[in-house]
Amino acid sequence: MVFLGGIAENEPTTRFGAPFPRMICEVLLEGEREDAPRARERIAERAKDQLGFDAEDSLLLAELCAGDARKISADRGSRADLLARALARIAARGGPLVVRIDRSDDANSTAVRVIELLMQRSVAMHLLLLLVRTKPWDGAVRPDEEIEIGPLPREDFVELARRLFRGRDVDERLIADAHDALDGQPRALIECLEELVADGRLAGRPGDFFALAPTVLELRPARPMLHRVRARIAALPQAQRHVLLAAAVLGDRFELADVEALTGRPALEVLDSLGAFDNRVAGIEGGEGRFRHREYRLATLATVPPAALRALHRDAAWVREDRGAPPFEVGMHLSRAMEHEACLDPLLLGLDNLVRASARRAAVRLVERLHLHLNRLPRTPVNLERRLRWLLLAGRSWLLLDDEERATRSFKKAVLIAIHVQRPREHAEALAGLAELAQLHSRWFAAIQLLTAADALLVDLHDDAARAVRTRVLMIHARVLAYLGDAQQALKLAGQALRSLPPGHDALEAHLRIDYARWLALRLHLVRAIGELDRARELAHRCGDTYAEARVHLHRGRNLGMLGETKAARAELRAAHDLAVRIGDARTRGRARLFEAELEVFVGRAERTNALLEDALREAEIASDDVMAGHARACLLLAEPSRELPAEPERIGAPLADVMHLLAHALRKRRDGDEPGSKRLLREACALEHRARVVLPLRLFLLRAADRELAADKLVAVAIERMPAEHRKRFLAWAERVRVRG
Repeated sequence: MVFLGGIAENEPTTRFGAPFPRMICEVLLEGEREDAPRARERIAERAKDQLGFDAEDSLLLAELCAGDARKISADRGSRADLLARALARIAARGGPLVVRIDRSDDANSTAVRVIELLMQRSVAMHLLLLLVRTKPWDGAVRPDEEIEIGPLPREDFVELARRLFRGRDVDERLIADAHDALDGQPRALIECLEELVADGRLAGRPGDFFALAPTVLELRPARPMLHRVRARIAALPQAQRHVLLAAAVLGDRFELADVEALTGRPALEVLDSLGAFDNRVAGIEGGEGRFRHREYRLATLATVPPAALRALHRDAAWVREDRGAPPFEVGMHLSRAMEHEACLDPLLLGLDNLVRASARRAAVRLVERLHLHLNRLPRTPVNLERRLRWLLLAGRSWLLLDDEERATRSFKKAVLIAIHVQRPREHAEALAGLAELAQLHSRWFAAIQLLTAADALLVDLHDDAARAVRTRVLMIHARVLAYLGDAQQALKLAGQALRSLPPGHDALEAHLRIDYARWLALRLHLVRAIGELDRARELAHRCGDTYAEARVHLHRGRNLGMLGETKAARAELRAAHDLAVRIGDARTRGRARLFEAELEVFVGRAERTNALLEDALREAEIASDDVMAGHARACLLLAEPSRELPAEPERIGAPLADVMHLLAHALRKRRDGDEPGSKRLLREACALEHRARVVLPLRLFLLRAADRELAADKLVAVAIERMPAEHRKRFLAWAERVRVRG
């Protein structure tokens, strides 16, 4: 009989002597739980029949294991003695008894006494008692042997994890990343995986884990481990606890010199205190320290009362400011110290930087934190201006998250305050935000009206801040024109925006250059467009704008596909998708799938596209992007000739999608023998394409479908003239494949 542990935490809900009562239940109830029907009666019967207990002891054991242990009277001996006798008689039935007690240092007094009694009686039975602990045994009886299990090397840690999973199928990267956070401890790894099972994100048990949820991106320290960390921190001497708390207040990573300044203690004492857990909670190297996982830092902070924690954050703000920390970091400490007014300006500056870098989730969290502080302050003129600035940044933060309702509400409130305090630049910025929302949701003419009003407010303003807003207005206007098919005017406005942009706006310039590259490609400057995208990538990397980096990959992929570099194009589009997953951007995720499908549809490999296009449709629905949805539906119609068509081609007001729908209907009519109907739709599609330029593969495909080979050849010739010689051969091979098959 082997008992593999059990949680023996000393809580009010835990049974006397846990986990021994449950172990005995498993034997006497043959695997059923103690709350099974007639459990007490069956335990009593089997204790009498199988263990030789008298009637009274059998009833007492049943109460202890499946009933109310408090009913056992004191004159009948201790609960521990009853449990120990039951286990000894189970062992006497034959075969060795192996009992492993996890977390035995958390066992209650009854369980400790059971362990001591079993150790005293072990000479009379075949018993192997394994006590898993974090500190040596301190009971009345010493164990025969104590084995210290230290951290495993990374390779052994990964191998252990592999052996814990069914079929040895484990994400090695996930386990390797957890090695430091869990200090290579086997117990910590098993606890972590068992907690995932309890949360429904993993199935099975140790040695047979399977079905790890794809949402598990990291392994966190389990709750029992954090409970032990908190208990040990609370038991530290005051001086050591103060040092560890100061480090936790400073952040996941901290400078030892800052801890010294915050605590007023010498370096050696600081190092000694931080090493209280043998570097398992906080690691120290050189002059820098770090918590092995954020959960350890939060567990440390949970041991201090709120008032004391606020005082530590207040002191940390001034220590970090004296040592030249960024205003945002100082502001966060002041915020946690509940210094409502003092934290506003540094946090608003930090929010501005997050919005510029398109750090959507971090920006929204900071928006909500600032809202709490602003609501605690009186509506003075200074605070009204701060609120206006916050509303503008909040609108852009919600816009990054595609939350149209909240973004609209923020911008409209900003308009009202800007009018009240007579701030035309901020008024124009709010209108530009509303225009961008309109553009993203295909309300083209509403966007143009808002942009015209914003431009009028900026006429007499020439400072750098106003120029930056005007640049944004031009960029949004150019996007609207491009969606309406006027690529030449969009290119002109984008160039004008780049010339008017003041220095110091790297993120805005990166997005502008991406747009400029898109419209260069529409004008058949494919290689030049890639050069602009490479410049945009440098800017995005410099300012840490992951969204801009994803857009660079997206449009590089599309352009490389048009140059015939199919393998490189797929790699770029998948990189765009992966980055978009990381930042939670449905629009870019969908376009990455859509553009990858386009690579195949126009060169006759449409059978590989269905899953990609279904993904694109799902993402378009999440992002409320009608243009992307219409584009994806049209691609599906082109990829699957047998798919059911609507009665009439879709008209969504975006030339790219409208041309594709006309083309799909025309090809279907041709296959059905309706040549006049097919030619009519092809003429309409060609006329629309002539007025409003669409991407090169669609133009080529359409012209050849309409039997306009000369026009298609001229298009290819123009594109070749605009690219270096080394690209021409591969481009020609690709262009030749872009035609209707069959």
